Amino acid sequence: MQHAVATGKPVFWFDEKGEGPFLLVTESSAEPADARDLAAHARSAAVADNATAKGIVEHLCAPPAPQAGADKDQIKAAIKARRRLQYFLREKEHRFLPLAFAYPLLLLVLTGAAGFWRCFYLPRYIERTKIEWAAYWSFLRNAGREICEPIETVVMNRFAWADKLANYYGQLHRSGYVGNFILAASAVLFAANRRAMVPSVLSLG
Repeated sequence: MQHAVATGKPVFWFDEKGEGPFLLVTESSAEPADARDLAAHARSAAVADNATAKGIVEHLCAPPAPQAGADKDQIKAAIKARRRLQYFLREKEHRFLPLAFAYPLLLLVLTGAAGFWRCFYLPRYIERTKIEWAAYWSFLRNAGREICEPIETVVMNRFAWADKLANYYGQLHRSGYVGNFILAASAVLFAANRRAMVPSVLSLG
């Protein structure tokens, strides 16, 4: 909290009784603020309403929008960022990687890592994430439905898509690099072998 306050990040704080959220704001930027003092003063302030929270979260998380007076480069960057977000939101579940085998094959050859054949197939994103979060869910089993339901229906689903898509594109990226190096080495060996064969052909001639 102190680091966030010191660097000018907005902080929503709930007290030990669950009251809040209270927005921690500094009175002046001239002196470094203490997060504990801000939290103590926040108890007497009004609870931040949904509109305030929504505005701050949107400001922090939304892709940049062209500002008034922005130059052409800034406008292009903002438009490009929004297009990338739209592309991500249109993503579908990628589960098959028939050509991304170079990196898992390298691990198999050099380290003996098991599970090579599983590299061609990815499990369903949501189901796999539920399994990976099993320990976390057991920790929250007594937290109540009002806490668990938003985590399961919103947070986990969005995390699952971002995480599994990262795994998919990561394997494509790594396999592309490894495959490129393998092909380059093969080309060098082929060229060296072909050059070594030339004198023998000439002698036969």
